[in-house]
Order: sequence, then C-alpha cells, then structure tokens
Amino acid sequence: MSYIDLSNAAVFVLVEGLYLQLPPVSLAPNTYFNGYTKGKINADASAFTLIERYGQIFEFRRALNSNLATPPNVDNCEWSYSAYVCDCGAIANTIGSGYNTSCACANGLIWVNQTCVANCSGSFETATENPLICGCQSGSFWNSTISRCQRNCSQDGLSTGSVSSADPSWCACFSGDFWSVTKGACTSCSSFPNAAGSDSATSCDCQSRWTWFNDTLGCVPDCRYSTYSTGLTADLKACGCKSPYVWNATAINCVVNCGRFANTKNA
Repeated sequence: MSYIDLSNAAVFVLVEGLYLQLPPVSLAPNTYFNGYTKGKINADASAFTLIERYGQIFEFRRALNSNLATPPNVDNCEWSYSAYVCDCGAIANTIGSGYNTSCACANGLIWVNQTCVANCSGSFETATENPLICGCQSGSFWNSTISRCQRNCSQDGLSTGSVSSADPSWCACFSGDFWSVTKGACTSCSSFPNAAGSDSATSCDCQSRWTWFNDTLGCVPDCRYSTYSTGLTADLKACGCKSPYVWNATAINCVVNCGRFANTKNA
C-alpha cells in the first residue's frame, strides 16, 4: 500500500462517497502519533486504511464480500488490515508474545486459522484425531514432543533403535550405514561399489573421484575431475569424453585414445 496525504480534505469526501467502513479496532490505545493521522491506500484503490492519533484503526473498502463484511469473533484476536491480528502471548501452545497476524507455535504445531494445531500432512500421519493429535500409520506412533508420527525403529537391524534427528520418519543408522528413503530402511554403505562409509543420514561418502548420486545407484564418477569430460553418460556409469579422448574406467579419467594412431597402444 502507498502513503496518502491525509491533510487534504478531499480524501475524506472520497472515503465517504465511495468506501464502506469496517468496524474500528484499537490495538495500541496508548500510542500517540505526534498529532498526525497515518494512512495507506492499496495500489488499485480498493482499500483504504486510517490510523488515528490514539492508535484506533479504521479500514474502508469499495466492496465487501461476506467474509470481510462480518468477520467472526476470534478469542485473543482482532480484525484489522483484512486480517486478524492476534495477541500471541494469550493463545495456547504459542511461543513468544506480542501482536501479529501469525504466531509461532510450540512442539512442531503449525498456525492455522488463528490457532496452533497438529500438521497431519506428513508421510506417517493420517486423519486428525483432534486439533493437537494426528492418527499414525502402522509402524509408527505419535510423539507429542514434536507433534509428529514417529517411525518405530526397534525392528530395523541396522538401526540404533532411535529415530533420526533429521526426520522422525527415518531411523538413526549405525556408523557405516545410512537411511535409504527409497527402501524405508537402514542400508549398509558397503553394498555400494566405491562407497567409503556413511556421509550423512541419507547418503554415503565415496572414494576419490567418485560422488554420491542417490540411494539406488550409489556412487558415480565425478566428472569434474576429468579435464576432457563432457559429463556423465546416460547410463551414469562413466563420463563422456571429448575427441580424441576415451573413458578409462581404471584411471577414472578421460585419456588419449592411442588406438587412433599407428604403432601405438593404450598404456
């Protein structure tokens, strides 16, 4: 919204003739704006807001739909600027205080419709049982500390038995193992050629000149180390090479194709 000059009496004539006034709210009754009234109007002039010197807020609109005309009462919130402004410190399960259009929620809850509720859109969550609890799929259980369904890791032989700190739908795996999102289980890095132990919760480290691709293919050639490479081949098993170079799997590099020259052979 852009600022407008409220010292011009024509502004108030415009408001009276073209705009409808919403009920005023007073979020800062002890605030004094140095004797001046502040105001803003949006880009298409469909809405107009005034803040008078004692903090009372007035909003005007060219047209009101049913939602804006009679906004429902919400505990600890007041209607302003086409949105509710809420007293975060007075609302259950919030973190912090102060007035805002949204409040930070505790324990993994999310802000929806001026309240903190459970987020039941995760991979293990099912229908909402109540605003603060989600139903959980088989193999998981509700963790109220993080407000998420947590995987039961006790049956995974390569797991420490604890949930991963990175995601409650993963298990923490022993050193040298990683969580395969594709398999939904801890997997040994030793099952992938050219891997060199676990690198993160969901990947393995790779030997020199190799790089981790995904939890299905594992490590692939790192073509950045090959000066004459054109990038990974379609099968992801080698690097393409500029002519007259060819891929040498032993050297893990693009080398001169000596077969093109008489009386030579590849080293």
